[in-house]
Amino acid sequence: MRPCLIRRAALGFCLAQLVAVSGHTRLECPPPRSKETGAKAGPCDAPDNPALPAFPLSPGLNTVTWLESIGHPGAPARFALSLDGRDEGFESCILLDHVPHDERSRPSFGNEAMHHRSSITLFIPNVRCERCHLQLITIMSDDYHGVPDGQSCALPAAQSAGKAVASMLSCSAVYHSCAPVRINGTVPRAQHTCSLTEHEAQLGWPFMAGKPPASTYFFKGDPGLYSQDTAQLQSGGDPIKGCSDTYCDPAIYFKKNVDVPPNSKYTRPAGWCARVDWASECCRHATHARTHARTHARTHARVSDGAWLARGRERARELY
Repeated sequence: MRPCLIRRAALGFCLAQLVAVSGHTRLECPPPRSKETGAKAGPCDAPDNPALPAFPLSPGLNTVTWLESIGHPGAPARFALSLDGRDEGFESCILLDHVPHDERSRPSFGNEAMHHRSSITLFIPNVRCERCHLQLITIMSDDYHGVPDGQSCALPAAQSAGKAVASMLSCSAVYHSCAPVRINGTVPRAQHTCSLTEHEAQLGWPFMAGKPPASTYFFKGDPGLYSQDTAQLQSGGDPIKGCSDTYCDPAIYFKKNVDVPPNSKYTRPAGWCARVDWASECCRHATHARTHARTHARTHARVSDGAWLARGRERARELY
């Protein structure tokens, strides 16, 4: 079994999320609001569901994972954090941008067990919130989605918020996924001023160099390669040229320009999502999932997380 990036306590939520989908990318851990991978409207994939407990994060390093159901070469990802209890504030709190797309991704849209996993470790600032929302967006920066070869596009939400050049071509296809999270920092989220520069410095993030500013993207400009065993980022490359398919064989089209050093903070497993078996393994073995959830609740549950763990077990029982 491959190394685990999903906490056993989250199994119930993972299982509850895994049904038929119709789109391209969504969060895996923390568990998102819905199973939808093709939510273009934003800022999230679905209305918030109070029945889904907020996933616990801590200030500092936290690994997250996401799934892709249809490949889009060179399509970058961006992570942001909302205000507490509101679907607002994402554009003023970007956690990480220009996260490379895995050019090895060849998912099978109709078979969720074959959706492609990637992971990255984020730096979470020292904020306190009971129900903020972690937002993942992926940007289709290719000619099929209205971005001509050699040009760039900007996120419409960032343009509306004054965070990107309003006169630029807007990225017309952006997929959204959000997960409720609880962060046990000391500064109320509304009183904290986020700094993408600080987040990058904390991680030693090299993938903004030579790129457009935050929320602005080159044509197929953010390709990368991830480990096929651990889903961790290994390298980044130049914008993809000469390929118009949904899969551009990296042996031909990937031109590496950045190597990820060993033990980089942004690939180092950390936090609750980095402690147990892959969700796909767990969901293929529902009986094991129930056993893990019960075992974890008996031996590792913290009082503050009791409701979250109990709800996870309840959802697993409902499904299986």
